[in-house]
Amino acid sequence: MLPETEAPDTEAPETEAPDTRLGEPPEAPDICALQHRLFHTLSNVVFRRAEGDDTPVIVMSLGERTAAVPLRALQRELGIAEASPDGRMLRLIAKSLDYVAGLQMGDPLPTEVLDGRASWAPGAAHCAVAGARLRLQLTAWLRPEAAGVVMPDAGSVRRLDEDPAMRQQVAAATEQAARELGLPDRGDVVRLLETLAEELSYIEALREGLLNRVNSMVARIERFNRGGRINQKRTEMLTQVRRLSATALKQLIKRFDDIDAHTQDVMTALGNIENERSLIRSSRDWLYRLSLAWMFELYPGIIVAGVVLGLAVLMGFAFRVARLLMDRIGPSAILWAVPACFVAQEVLRSETHPIYRFSQAAWGYSQAQNLWIAQIASLGGVYFVTFCIVAANAAFAYGLARRTWRGFASALC
Repeated sequence: MLPETEAPDTEAPETEAPDTRLGEPPEAPDICALQHRLFHTLSNVVFRRAEGDDTPVIVMSLGERTAAVPLRALQRELGIAEASPDGRMLRLIAKSLDYVAGLQMGDPLPTEVLDGRASWAPGAAHCAVAGARLRLQLTAWLRPEAAGVVMPDAGSVRRLDEDPAMRQQVAAATEQAARELGLPDRGDVVRLLETLAEELSYIEALREGLLNRVNSMVARIERFNRGGRINQKRTEMLTQVRRLSATALKQLIKRFDDIDAHTQDVMTALGNIENERSLIRSSRDWLYRLSLAWMFELYPGIIVAGVVLGLAVLMGFAFRVARLLMDRIGPSAILWAVPACFVAQEVLRSETHPIYRFSQAAWGYSQAQNLWIAQIASLGGVYFVTFCIVAANAAFAYGLARRTWRGFASALC
């Protein structure tokens, strides 16, 4: 009778749910949606990883400030059970942050955490290479003497696959594979090959986008080291970079080699397609998360160019608005229009979106070492320091344009 008396206690969270939640949980957890009333009272809620230790956090606006609270701590404080809809959703959100920079309420969850499909697509060339490798591996199974041509580079694989004699061998191999697997005809084997090739195409894309680029980066470091003309301190730093890069490259090569070795036995893979798909997707996701971590190292030019372009657009827009105000009010508007518009664009890029904001490179930070000017921040923060800097320069420009000391005097008032 003891279990029967304890049963109501285990069901208690279910009876209390209507008091702490609003509405019904979504039928399918394919979007970021939480039912606890706290998430409905807060605005601009963003889920992302903490900058220091990559912990999944929720970023909430609290008046003029923002607070980042770890998801596990928030779940514990709110008493959200692991098995509840919100508990499951918080786990999905934490996993989703491996694939996206951040999530807001109502955003779709990455397909990786929903059904295992990738949220990105490989190129057509990667699909072709993956399919060609599998067909050559199937040929090698039928003719072991052809095993030496199974894993050459991508270009050689495609050339071999397009060879008429090789295509005849592939047709014979698919016929034999259908008999070995107990399938009605070779068309079923072709469809299995296409299914497996679709999964392996992501590996081929990561091989090109991650492994080859890391390999090129390590080669550039080696060339730079052989160039000489660096001091002792830089030599020690470069040695550490070389060692870490070489270790990372070895781990990557081993991971790709393991995938290639596992799919080498193509008949076993075709006979157990679901397990093979699960293993490939696990490696795909691990490599993809690693590629996101290496993004700046692999694509520094693109990222820097994007940041510079974004800053240029915002500054250009700010100065255009200031120019329109000057045309409408008069040249003297430069004394307040330019500083105001410049500060507005800094606020826009620094405070609007917790995920994509870029708060670095504010002009006010340039006076951090100048204590006389830095103290102005106590009146209005770094933006007020920026305003004063731009106002002083605008006054100087106005004075030069008007050829009078009035502009200079206004900067001191």
